[in-house]
Amino acid sequence: MLYKPQKGSLSQLHLQIEPEALFDTEQAGEHRREEIFERSSGRRAIMLEKRYTAYRIRTMKKGIMTAKRSRGMRGFF
Repeated sequence: MLYKPQKGSLSQLHLQIEPEALFDTEQAGEHRREEIFERSSGRRAIMLEKRYTAYRIRTMKKGIMTAKRSRGMRGFF
């Protein structure tokens, strides 16, 4: 039988795996921002910065940013 995850089971799974990752979102944000500025320069960096902060605000409003989502940030842009 195929395993169908119940709604919300994924976030609980992440909570079990690494709960500290949920509280590191601020630090993750800082790190990400540094990465952006290292990689790109000028207008592009500013644009990415804006888009990223908007994204972070949006996810924070929704609730906890899951460990998976913050790890997956790398490919977000």
